[in-house]
Amino acid sequence: MICSIHEEELLQALLATPALGFTINFITNEQQKDISFGTIAICQKVLSNNSIDLKELIKEEEEIMDLFYKNQHPLRTPEKEAQLYEIFNITEFQELTIEEAYESVFANDDGLGYSLEMFMEDLKEFPLRRDGYISVSEMIQFLKEKQ
Repeated sequence: MICSIHEEELLQALLATPALGFTINFITNEQQKDISFGTIAICQKVLSNNSIDLKELIKEEEEIMDLFYKNQHPLRTPEKEAQLYEIFNITEFQELTIEEAYESVFANDDGLGYSLEMFMEDLKEFPLRRDGYISVSEMIQFLKEKQ
């Protein structure tokens, strides 16, 4: 049995990857009033060989995740860019604190499953002009790279 925070569609695609050799016997996503409580899947290993090709599994997972997020939850669209300019133009310097930026851009997108901690971890690899703040141009570049 596998429990996940991911949407049913994404979890099903991940578990169905040939590198794992699973058959999905049952999968469900528990929701109440548009709030997801996670997805539960019951799987069975169908390959007699217990070894997993880790490189192939990583490759397949990256392809599935890229396809899912680009199609289902794109980080960067013309509409989202216009929205970012509106959000960031409220401030004098067109920048927000990291926490304000997260709340404005990611907090209400439950399907994305992107926490403040994950955002801050990803920002460690991203150069910012000013510690603790992100500008609209930096946010757009960040989204472009993470897409």
